[in-house]
Formats: sequence, structure tokens, C-alpha cells
Amino acid sequence: MTPEQLKVVFAKRFQAAGLLHGLDLEESKFSERPRFFEVSHLAVELSVTDPSLVAAVSSLADQVKSDLFVGHGVELDVLIRTKTLAT
Repeated sequence: MTPEQLKVVFAKRFQAAGLLHGLDLEESKFSERPRFFEVSHLAVELSVTDPSLVAAVSSLADQVKSDLFVGHGVELDVLIRTKTLAT
């Protein structure tokens, strides 16, 4: 799996959960890390625009992480940041 494919997975999952509005996909970063024993090792830094959604975003990211590891042998590191909007 590539970082771009991972971005598509997150976009689809967040859209299905009705949370896409709270995720800034352009500010979020998707990258590849060195592999050890896994098929692929990816990292995602999610940029959340609404701090009240952090728990829901964390839960959904954990589901994606589990699905990728169990289904495809892909290890995923997740970091969630809230984006501060200027008033």
C-alpha cells in the first residue's frame, strides 16, 4: 500500500462515518516508513479541524489501523493533531 492509497482509505472511511468535514485532508500527511517484518509500514498525521471530534477520529483511525494490519500486514503509525483556526 502506498501513502496515496492510504489517503483514499481514510477519505472513504471518514466520509462513510460522516466525519470528513472535521478532517483536513490537505493538511494531513501520509508517508512511508522503513519496513521491518511487515508488508508495509506507513504513517499518518491527521489534521482535525474540530477538537470535539478527536475521540471519534481516534476511534476510526484505530479501526483503520487494525483492518490494515489484519487484512494486509500493513503497520500504521497514527498521530492526530488539532488545527487551530484563526478567529
